[in-house]
Amino acid sequence: MDYRIRWREKRRRRVIRARLAIIPVAIAALAVVVAVVYPRASNISWRYLHPHPSKARLLLDDGRLAIAWENGGAVCLSAQTGQPIWRQEARVAQELCARPVAYQGVLYLVGDDRRVRALTEGTGETLWEVQTEGAIRVEPAIFEDLLIVGSDDGRLYGLRRADGSEVWRHDLWSPVCGAPAVSGGVVVCGTVDGRLTGIDARTGTFKWRHDAGGAVMSPLVTQDGAVIVGADDGVAYLLAAATGKVIAATSVGGAVRSAAVTDGAIVGFVTNEGVASGLSAKNGQITWQADDGEWLSAGPVLCGHAMIYALRGGAIVARDLTSGERLWKCNAGGEIGRSLAADAGHVYVPLSDGRIEALILPGTEPR
Repeated sequence: MDYRIRWREKRRRRVIRARLAIIPVAIAALAVVVAVVYPRASNISWRYLHPHPSKARLLLDDGRLAIAWENGGAVCLSAQTGQPIWRQEARVAQELCARPVAYQGVLYLVGDDRRVRALTEGTGETLWEVQTEGAIRVEPAIFEDLLIVGSDDGRLYGLRRADGSEVWRHDLWSPVCGAPAVSGGVVVCGTVDGRLTGIDARTGTFKWRHDAGGAVMSPLVTQDGAVIVGADDGVAYLLAAATGKVIAATSVGGAVRSAAVTDGAIVGFVTNEGVASGLSAKNGQITWQADDGEWLSAGPVLCGHAMIYALRGGAIVARDLTSGERLWKCNAGGEIGRSLAADAGHVYVPLSDGRIEALILPGTEPR
């Protein structure tokens, strides 16, 4: 009896050792598969690690990469070398929730602390700072001499870009969740209650309103004076900016909470579930659609004719905006935050561990 017990125990240990030996082989095989299916970007041009890293929003402008950290700090890097041009530490507990906006050498930052800041883009010097009555979670819009800001207090503010003084405010009665955009003197923004509202950008007076089937995100102005916007109801709406008239309402296969991109003829969307679509900017109809099978992490952004976006798990995809053809797909080597930027040779990604990396795109040469 003792012999049989010892034999069974010995056999059990042998089976366990055999199974454990398979694990390293399986891991190595999985790594090979991942490398083949999601090849790493050709090379890393440079890497930057902030002393107090957190999630980041990126803006690429005139050879500079402006970064707004969710912990309230900001930094401006050379897009070519990754070297800091200036850095501004957080002075108060806040979150910079939206992508920065740059115009005529001035960088505008908005945050969870209800503040709007204007900084000199070249040096980081603060020009002015004002406070609204609610957190600001979407990027502002520029119109002539005004900075138009949407807030969680349910208001849209028209601020003078020179000094931040308030020119007008308009009550929307619901937090602004869709970044304002301007076409033909009409500013359009989306709110949590599912409304899309058009307002006179010069005076702040009401023009029109459209009720969508879900929270309205990031309006985009096309070249022909229309606005195309995605909503939580999975529909892309094409409206005349001047009147709010609905030209088309097209299902894109899932909720849209990211900004769209356009070349004037085609508008590109990516749903939360990773379904990419190209829509005609003229009639709002789908010209192509592709399902990447992973949830959207960041983007899309437009680089030349390519729509570039990141998926959960670190994959970066580029599709031809006109045809939807996949141009390339690579792996960033880590989970990508909520923002990315791209130019002709690089895609700039904020990774979840706080690194900012400039990846040389597949098929391009280092600068």
